[in-house]
Amino acid sequence: MMKPRGTSAAINNAGAMAKWGGRGLIGVGTAFSIYNISAADNHYRAAAQESSAFIVGTGGAGGGAVVGAAIGSFFPGPGTLIGGIIGAIVGGVSGGMGGHALGGAAYDAVNGF
Repeated sequence: MMKPRGTSAAINNAGAMAKWGGRGLIGVGTAFSIYNISAADNHYRAAAQESSAFIVGTGGAGGGAVVGAAIGSFFPGPGTLIGGIIGAIVGGVSGGMGGHALGGAAYDAVNGF
């Protein structure tokens, strides 16, 4: 039976950078959302759009990562990792765009527009 060997230092460093890079990107995204809300003509509609884009985009990224990793696992080696990354990006972007549209539509439906 083989004993596990552990990961390389490069992989560990990449994971640490991704952890802090992701937190930084959340901060940048929040700053953009605050700007979009403050610059909008209808602040409440913009807040509905931005918040739903964040929530649905986060869910889309998680779901996309799972699906992408599952598809990538059919390709030995780094397929699972690459599939998970691509799935997270595609799921996050499409979820964010869909959430933005959904938030605007929900605001319009509630306020009778």
